[in-house]
Amino acid sequence: MNPIAYVGIILGTISLIFITAYLLIKDKKEAFGFERNMKDSVIVKRLFKYAKGYGKNFLLVFLLMIFSISGDLILPLISGDITSILQTENFKYQLVLNDVILFFSLVVISLICGYLQAIILQKTGQKIISRMREDLFNHIESLSHNQLNHIPVGTLV
Repeated sequence: MNPIAYVGIILGTISLIFITAYLLIKDKKEAFGFERNMKDSVIVKRLFKYAKGYGKNFLLVFLLMIFSISGDLILPLISGDITSILQTENFKYQLVLNDVILFFSLVVISLICGYLQAIILQKTGQKIISRMREDLFNHIESLSHNQLNHIPVGTLV
């Protein structure tokens, strides 16, 4: 039997186990202590309040992502152009050199854009999480001792 078939069988079995486990527990959330009174849309709106001040960062990341993806789409075209030039009998080294320089400069630009994108997203995410933690801490600190004694920790957070 083909090794790819073995991998497919293994992945299919694992997927079937996870789907079965999900179907068995999906209606029993309350038994596990999963209590949520808010809808997902309300939670998302509350989370967007924290991201509101970082619109410029997200816009910059979006632009960097466009440059990175554009570079990734153009690179195979340049590579094919280099290959076609090299397969001709009368190719000129200057044309090949120009395409090779263009190819490697696009690779470097694409890598720099990807790196900057990751760094900006990491820093922005950490700032948002820090603000959320600070607000949570201030909220818990503002509660009275009586409230803290009567509210379970999981519900409080």
